[in-house]
Amino acid sequence: MEFNDTGPKKRFRGYDPKEVDAILKANRAEIGKLKEQVTQFEGELAMLRTKEGSLGETLLIAQRAAEETRAAAREEAEHAVAEAQKQVEEETARGKALLEELRWEIERIRLDKQKFIQSFAGLLEHYLGELAEANRGLTVVEGEGKSAPAPAAEAKPADPIQEIVDSVPDDAANA
Repeated sequence: MEFNDTGPKKRFRGYDPKEVDAILKANRAEIGKLKEQVTQFEGELAMLRTKEGSLGETLLIAQRAAEETRAAAREEAEHAVAEAQKQVEEETARGKALLEELRWEIERIRLDKQKFIQSFAGLLEHYLGELAEANRGLTVVEGEGKSAPAPAAEAKPADPIQEIVDSVPDDAANA
């Protein structure tokens, strides 16, 4: 809608009053329509500004919520890492304690084995001594199955206990 920019026709004493009234009436109508549009636009502007404010507040709330969520997640992750580290340390300590117990148990078994070998060697030595005592002076004559006195110049037999101890593998004796 546009204003009528053509002026009224001039008459002898000025402008034609009917045309002036018609132009004024048309212009008033146009001004009224424009005022209605301005009012409508102002209402829309106010509504948009309200929405803008609401959206701004919503955006701020969302940003705060996101920051709080990130902080909570970071704190939870740090707690989980700390808990995992604590569990690792506890398991490591338990493993070290178990390892130390096993080492002591191995050492105890090693000592028990050495005591057994020494005891067994002593027992064998005792029985070999008794056998040697019982067989002193007797020899077996081939083919007869009877014992006879041993010749006097016979060499002394090797130490049987030492032979047994020497037959035990080194890693078994030192284990």
